Amino acid sequence: MSRLGKHLIGPLKQIVGDQKGIAAVEFALIVPVLMLTYLGATDVTQGLAIDRKLGQVASTVSDLVAQEDGITSDQVHAFFESGIAIMRPFDFERTKLRLTIIEVEGGSTTVTGATARNWEIEASNGETYELPSNMEALADGRYVVVAEASYDYTPLFGTVFDSTLSLQQRSLHTTRKDVVDFGFSPDGSPVSGAEPLEGEEEVVDETETGETGDDGSTGEDEGSSGDDTGSSDSGDSTDDDDDDDSSGGWGGGWGGGWGGGCWGWGC
Repeated sequence: MSRLGKHLIGPLKQIVGDQKGIAAVEFALIVPVLMLTYLGATDVTQGLAIDRKLGQVASTVSDLVAQEDGITSDQVHAFFESGIAIMRPFDFERTKLRLTIIEVEGGSTTVTGATARNWEIEASNGETYELPSNMEALADGRYVVVAEASYDYTPLFGTVFDSTLSLQQRSLHTTRKDVVDFGFSPDGSPVSGAEPLEGEEEVVDETETGETGDDGSTGEDEGSSGDDTGSSDSGDSTDDDDDDDSSGGWGGGWGGGWGGGCWGWGC
């Protein structure tokens, strides 16, 4: 072997046998994979959290509306605001909400109310609405409240996916009460008379004017107050009697001696 070959083989053997810094090399190779996995998991977790919250918002709104016996568009939008607390810490202003009320009768569906927030309504009053077949059979002769929530999610890092995803959830509830007309017109007013009964109006008026004190409760309070006053007066008279009696004892002795009596110097 030539001298040149010996000079080349020797250093190569040292390089191959040297294992110093192997951990740093392995770490440098695996760091990109770890960072990609971590950032991608963060984006996916955020998306799943938003999707779960959208389901909660839709379920809450539809459930609240289904409990009413009369509804207006303003009341629905007030129920929409319940999503502010549910969507935290995500931006509620980017949340789109839509509510549709459908009357189911004999296999046919008719929209009786529709409103939306940051979104377009899906069907107007009088139009048909497609429902699952099992829901149509379950809600025959009743009303179905459909609440939908949507959110355009943009990943924070965009390592796994960098495009905006439209997340959407829908919740369906049947009305809890047997109502004849349920929904609201396009101007927001209810289609049914959700006005209080005559008896309820009279009770409210009497309460506001303070004329509901005929149940005897006020008289009892006054009577007890009078009893307390009487007992207080009798107690005062007793104290006065005690003072009069005591004036003849210690009070009379010292008062008569020092104040009006004669003890030598005052005579």
